Amino acid sequence: MNIPFPHKTYPDVTHITRQELDALGVRTLLLDLDGTLMRSGSTDMRADIAEWIAELTEAGMVIYLLSNNRSPERVRAVAERFGLPWTWHAGKPRRSALDAVRRELAPEACCTAVVGDQIFTDMLLARRCGVTGLLVESMDDHRWYYRLRLLAERPFRRARPPKKDGGRK
Repeated sequence: MNIPFPHKTYPDVTHITRQELDALGVRTLLLDLDGTLMRSGSTDMRADIAEWIAELTEAGMVIYLLSNNRSPERVRAVAERFGLPWTWHAGKPRRSALDAVRRELAPEACCTAVVGDQIFTDMLLARRCGVTGLLVESMDDHRWYYRLRLLAERPFRRARPPKKDGGRK
């Protein structure tokens, strides 16, 4: 069963360090756009997030922008700013969203983590595909549906994934 527990949670993407990614064995990040890197509908990205992306890219991390946003212009604008490969209207949490990225990235697709702000799209995709799921707090707390989404996600945000040995010692 693919229960969408995140592997780790963070206040925002800038709290995900290169050292932590190295410790997790992550070499490729699939980043969500709306609510994760910037607010939905906004054209502005926080300077610290832009620096975080640039630093990880310069350090050799493969970064791919994987968005369910239906505006190719919006996703393209952010991706081109950093020279990132990208997919719009990705269809997360369907496995085909990640399969297409794996074909495009080929050998760089190993050791992947999905970074996003939603349990039922980003974290479920990570669990379905057997990759690391890193959850960040959403920047979309201004949206009318935000509190409803948090209520639905609460059991998965608070719980921890079961231990591989079933919790036995």
